[in-house]
Amino acid sequence: MPDSKTGLDTNQIIAIVAIIVTILVPLTIWIYKRMFVGSELTIHLEKTGSQSVQRGYSNDQVVVDGVIDARTAKRIFLLKWEFDLIITNNSDHTAYYPSIKFKDDRNPFFSLDRLNHLKPISSKESIVLSGVYQELEEATGDGRTNIGTVAIPTSINNVEILLEYSNSSKAKFYTVYKNKDQVNTFHKVKPKGFIVI
Repeated sequence: MPDSKTGLDTNQIIAIVAIIVTILVPLTIWIYKRMFVGSELTIHLEKTGSQSVQRGYSNDQVVVDGVIDARTAKRIFLLKWEFDLIITNNSDHTAYYPSIKFKDDRNPFFSLDRLNHLKPISSKESIVLSGVYQELEEATGDGRTNIGTVAIPTSINNVEILLEYSNSSKAKFYTVYKNKDQVNTFHKVKPKGFIVI
C-alpha cells in the first residue's frame, strides 16, 4: 500500500534504499583507497665510518722565542662522519615520486646521494643514501675529539627530515623523521618548514 506522503509503497522504498546503499558503499571504499591508503616510509640514520685528519696548525699559538711547542700546539682537524640514510617502505603499497626535504633548509650533510624521484619504492624495499658530514675543529693533539666514540655529532642531532611520496592515485603522504628521538611520524597533510634538496 502506497505511503500517503511519498506515493511509494514499502517495497519501492526498500528498493530505492538498496540502490543507494549499493552505490554509496563501493564508492566510499573506492574514495578511501584512492585518497587515504598509501605507503609508510621510514628513515633510519646509521653511522658507517669516521675519521679525523690533521689539516694544519692554527693561527692561535703560543710562541716562545719564535718556536711553537709541538706537544701543546693547536691544530686544525677535519672531522668526518659517514652515514647511511636508509629509507624503508614498511607497507604493502608502493610509494611513488619520493622526495626528501630538510627542516628550515638545514641540510647538515657535506654530501648526500640523491633520491631518484622517478623510481618508485616497492613494498618492503629499502633504499640507502650515503652521506658525509664534516666539521673543522681547533684543538691540541691530545684534546681533539675522539671521533670513534661519537656516534652522531651534536650539530646534526637535531636534524628533521621529511619524506614526501604518493600512492598510485597520486595522493600525497608524508613522513617526518626526528633524529634526536629517532622517531618517524606519518602525516596526510604536509608539515610546514621543509624545503627540497
